[in-house]
Amino acid sequence: MPSLRLKIGTYSKARLIAGPHRFKQGSQNGIKFAMQVVETDAKSLGDLHSRSGNLRRSISTSVKETATTQIGAISSSAIYAAIHEFGGTIKSVGRIMNFEGDYGWKKLRSVTIPARPFLRPALMRNKKKMSQQIAKGINKEF
Repeated sequence: MPSLRLKIGTYSKARLIAGPHRFKQGSQNGIKFAMQVVETDAKSLGDLHSRSGNLRRSISTSVKETATTQIGAISSSAIYAAIHEFGGTIKSVGRIMNFEGDYGWKKLRSVTIPARPFLRPALMRNKKKMSQQIAKGINKEF
């Protein structure tokens, strides 16, 4: 999965030393805002072609925190989101599956679904904006 690592400059290091709690709170707020930017982009019509809108509605973001790390995550709760994002082969278990294809319904033992990513492109397009949002969050605390 794509990741974004930020380097802390001398000015930010001084802030971190002067007020670690404020720095932590600011970075957490910044990550939250950054992930909202990505969520909005992922839900846009660009990469996501949806019939029912369920996949779009299922996209959400969160900020998780450990003792030394803050992680912004974007995910989808739709059961078919992973196969949509990464592609793959679905195999039947003892039964023949019915799938609608270009030429009508077909009975198959397996079907290969191509990747149609919608989360990763949104992350990649917004790396710069994410960095800016995190910096804004930190600056607001000081």
